[in-house]
Amino acid sequence: MNPTTAARITIIAVLVLLSLSYAESAKPPPAPARSPSPSPKPSPKPSPSPSPSPKPSPAPSPSPSPSPSPSPSPSPSPSPSPSPSPSPSPSPSPENNPIYSALWGADGSNPSLRLLDFSYAGYRQGQPIPETISIKSSVADFGAAGDGVTDDTAAVRTAIAATNCTAGAPCALYFPPGRYLLSSNFTITKNLVLLGAGMDSTTLYFSKSFEDLYGNTANYAAGQQSDYAFGPDSISYTSSTSATLRSFITANATRGSYTVSVNNTSRLSVAQWIRITANDQPLGHPYAGKLPAYLYGNKLVSDWSDLVGDPIMIQYLGKITAISPNASINLDRPLPYDLDIGWQNVSVHAWSPASTSQELGVADLSIEFPNSGPYPGHFKEKGYNALFFNNAANCFARNLRILNADYSLALLRSYFCTLSNIIIDTTYNRGAESGHHGIEVSRGRDNLVTDCVFKAPQVHDFTFGWFTTAAVVRRASGTDVNFDFHRSAPYGNLVTDCHLGAATRPFDSGGSSNRGPHAGSWQTFWNLQGARSISLPANDFGPDLNFVAVNSTSVVTSPYNWFKEDIRNGQLVPRDLYQAMLDKRLAGASG
Repeated sequence: MNPTTAARITIIAVLVLLSLSYAESAKPPPAPARSPSPSPKPSPKPSPSPSPSPKPSPAPSPSPSPSPSPSPSPSPSPSPSPSPSPSPSPSPSPENNPIYSALWGADGSNPSLRLLDFSYAGYRQGQPIPETISIKSSVADFGAAGDGVTDDTAAVRTAIAATNCTAGAPCALYFPPGRYLLSSNFTITKNLVLLGAGMDSTTLYFSKSFEDLYGNTANYAAGQQSDYAFGPDSISYTSSTSATLRSFITANATRGSYTVSVNNTSRLSVAQWIRITANDQPLGHPYAGKLPAYLYGNKLVSDWSDLVGDPIMIQYLGKITAISPNASINLDRPLPYDLDIGWQNVSVHAWSPASTSQELGVADLSIEFPNSGPYPGHFKEKGYNALFFNNAANCFARNLRILNADYSLALLRSYFCTLSNIIIDTTYNRGAESGHHGIEVSRGRDNLVTDCVFKAPQVHDFTFGWFTTAAVVRRASGTDVNFDFHRSAPYGNLVTDCHLGAATRPFDSGGSSNRGPHAGSWQTFWNLQGARSISLPANDFGPDLNFVAVNSTSVVTSPYNWFKEDIRNGQLVPRDLYQAMLDKRLAGASG
């Protein structure tokens, strides 16, 4: 090989080596060694939300729907820890595109002043009734047989007297499965729950009416009404209240306001529960009759002479959030009324119900009366009256069947109570109307009646009585349900998500004609259905009424500021206004 050829071979070899070196350096560096990892999992799905186009929900059933998760809400007892946060319950989805009411909108961020705040209604301001109630004793321990033959009255009375619960949580006197023959009535003046094994397993059978036990002085020929047309009842819970005046209100206030002026704050404190009340001025005073006139919107001219001078016609319950010494207090919820210092004793009171009036109730049993023939008629009752709560707070009745009663259940001067899954029925034919009142709420506020079934029509299935405010009836159903506004200025109540059955008498109402029109201002009827178009009440039924998604072809002709939105029941969102308000408040409290 000559020198020239050798040089060429050397140059070519160098170029090949350089090329290979460049190619290797251009490769990406190998990934560092690591342990194998699983494929990433998707994020947990949120709670189920309404699908865009399901079928409309069926008519309400007697079974209660799940309550919102336990969560903090204002109560007279110390507030629980703010966690875990509540999970608002989704409203059923609309069958097509959702339609929102002008009164509430899509999320209630700017509700109309036509709506009161109903979110506080019910046991401990909307908390679920405890699923498990501690059993303190059993009537069997005191000799009750529960065989339907032995008279268990004395044994049950002894058991009630001997069973004592500590304040702050419900505890029970237990009735094991059986049929308990009872020949007299019971008055309970302490916090105690009468607890059965289920409405199909435990029956309290009251064999005698009040007329049987105590006679009846009524002269029907002279037009007198029965001594027992409105009570007393076979089971009566009753408590007393004490003087609690803390301050007088010194300036008028506007409905929806969170601030009131007061003359003295020395006995008030932040986070304290208070009650604001006012009376009507007595007959002869220039302001006499002004308060009932206000509750009727200062619109309807009527005879309310029986209301003139009445005490505690308005009442507000709430907590103080701030104090300006001897000048004003701020409140945690808006005033549902205007306040006019021309009314009598417009004042602020401490609200601290006695422990004996709280955490009491009846659950999981049936109350039955005998076959006494047809219902005697309106105001001719014999006194087969079932259950009565007076001056109660944070009380409940749950999963009850009441059979053959003249008067089934009443809440009087009671607050933050829940009546859930109450079935009113008969075991025989008592006639087209089988009793006087099914359920009545009167002279109280913020009570919840949910999932109740009126199988046996009463003269008045559900009654809004004297001055009752912010009561909620939801998911009621029955044969032919009627909502009785019994005059005496019931104010600002809600009926929501109900199925009225035959719907031939939705607003049939009673009450003495000298107690004003049937309904006070700001009643709301939300998402009502029936077997036929629901006829609206007479034009002078009451002022300022709201009808939203009421299945009605009626046209509003009342001159008294009625509001009606014709929305299909299956499209209205939310379906249940109370639940929407409660969810919004709880979500705000947790956020």
